[in-house]
Amino acid sequence: MSKTVSEILQLVGGQLVGPLSSTPLAGVASLKEAGPGQVSFLSNPRYRKQVLTTQATLVFVAPDFDDCKPAPGQNFIRVQNPSLAFAKVTELFAPKPVAWPPGIHPTAVIHGSAKIGKDVSIQPHVVIEAGAQIGDRTVIGANTYIGHETRIGADCMIMCVSHVAHDCVVGNHVIFSNNGTLAGHVTVEDYAIVGGLAAVHQFCRVGTMSIIGGCAKVVQDVPPYMMVDGNPAETRGVNKVGLERNGVAEESVRALREAYKIVFRSGLTVSNALDKVRAEVSGTKEIEHFIDFCRKSERGIAR
Repeated sequence: MSKTVSEILQLVGGQLVGPLSSTPLAGVASLKEAGPGQVSFLSNPRYRKQVLTTQATLVFVAPDFDDCKPAPGQNFIRVQNPSLAFAKVTELFAPKPVAWPPGIHPTAVIHGSAKIGKDVSIQPHVVIEAGAQIGDRTVIGANTYIGHETRIGADCMIMCVSHVAHDCVVGNHVIFSNNGTLAGHVTVEDYAIVGGLAAVHQFCRVGTMSIIGGCAKVVQDVPPYMMVDGNPAETRGVNKVGLERNGVAEESVRALREAYKIVFRSGLTVSNALDKVRAEVSGTKEIEHFIDFCRKSERGIAR
């Protein structure tokens, strides 16, 4: 399925630079790898020179980009957030995700007191214990175990051989990669991702839009909007890709980067670092949640 530059401009908005190209657009690629008929973007100033040589038909650039003019048959679109615009276009050309048919496989073992929402897909050999709740449209992959009294929200993807122990609370739009593991009484907020073979200690919390790297050993709380990895897990940076995919404003992304530097790189105690964040960093709703989450941590945050 191809798109025109005009259709892309209508989708993402922004300012068109150069005579309108008639070349059909059929895919996306990096500046270095893109060819005619493909869309790319410039987000990191480190790669500005690649705009001069890219063969992409369409490139998203920042509003202040004026290093060069588009080549013949090429267009730029100036947008506030080139990465977000590129992500939107990527969805146009991406293959449709597998639509798991709703229903319960006959080999699944589900306790009579468990509550299963609408259009849930439960795959072979799943075990769901007493009092568990599964939200609407959630997919539970094969050989997964859900402990008693655990609540899993709507629109989650719990991939095969995952283990969600007793009394856990998992929010909406959460993804567990294969073999993702939670001990008891863990809380996972909305839009978080648990990497494959990662394990989370009991009573830990995993913040919204955070991502846990594969094989990570998580023994403290995972701050919202951050990436953690390692054994034991440490906070490695802001989950930039996850924030962009979920439409978080660029202002908030910049603020979270500043908060990350203060809390995880300044050498201050957590309490003093959070005071500094509140005093010096723009008070977006994401920053407010980040501060509140960290202050309420009982196990400490993964630093």
